[in-house]
Amino acid sequence: MQKQHDQMTQILKEEGIRVFELEDDERLLTNKLFARDVGMVIPGGLIISRFALKFRYGEAKLTLKTAAKIGMPVLASIQGKGAAEGGSFAVLDRKTALVGRSVRVNQEGIDQLRDILSWQGIELIVIDLPSHLIHLDEVFIMVDVDKALVDPTNLPHWFLRELQRGGFN
Repeated sequence: MQKQHDQMTQILKEEGIRVFELEDDERLLTNKLFARDVGMVIPGGLIISRFALKFRYGEAKLTLKTAAKIGMPVLASIQGKGAAEGGSFAVLDRKTALVGRSVRVNQEGIDQLRDILSWQGIELIVIDLPSHLIHLDEVFIMVDVDKALVDPTNLPHWFLRELQRGGFN
């Protein structure tokens, strides 16, 4: 896995992309591997996730430390009983974001995320995921400004029609 990580990092750097390593405090965090889950990046900065599973809580602190180190603005974080994870979040365009409701994203997290996004003039669309999925990125990933990789068997028809109407391939 480390070899694959290093190869991917090298490819990104060769493409001119700056790669930042997540701060580490030497604690064993089981899922530190899933870096996408720790936050949601939108124009203007970072929204830090609040994980549904307690064993992932330490990752938010490391994410905050990393953002501070690299000078990335932190707009807010999901708090209290809210749960919202980056793996269930996608930016569709400058004014629209998506979140997948699942066992990892609850209504309190969605409500907080909607409020935070509204500060930036971004509307949040909620997609209910089938019970066997935990994150939106299992069935939907933007690969370019007008292209998405989708699993049409696990996304609602209304959403697929909206993508087509919006000119997405």
